Amino acid sequence: MAITRKKLSGCPIEVTINAVAARWKAMILWQLRPGARSFTALRRAIPGISDRMLQTQLKQLADDGVVRRSADDVHPEWQLTPLGEHLLPVMDAMKAWGEASQALTAGRAVAPPRATR
Repeated sequence: MAITRKKLSGCPIEVTINAVAARWKAMILWQLRPGARSFTALRRAIPGISDRMLQTQLKQLADDGVVRRSADDVHPEWQLTPLGEHLLPVMDAMKAWGEASQALTAGRAVAPPRATR
C-alpha cells in the first residue's frame, strides 16, 4: 500500500481522507460496493466522469491497494481489495451524514448519525 502522492503527517484520519478525498474516488468506491464492475459499467454509473479521469482515479486507488483489476485481459473488471472493503463502513457513515445534512438543510427534523466508538 503506497498512499504517497503527498507527504502525510502520519495521522490515520489523514491517510483515510487521502484514500477517498478526490472528487471521484468516493463515487468509484461506492459503485464497487456490490462487487466487481467493468470500466464501462463504472463510467456509465458515474455521470460526468471522463474516461481519462476514471482511469487516473482507478490507478491511484490501485496504487493505494484499495482496488484491483482482474487479470482477464478480454473482460477486465475492477473490484475492492480487502483493504478497500474496510472502507465500506466509512462510506456508510459518510452516506448517513450526507443524508442527515441534506434533510436538515431542507428543513426536515432528523437526528444526526451517531459516531461509533
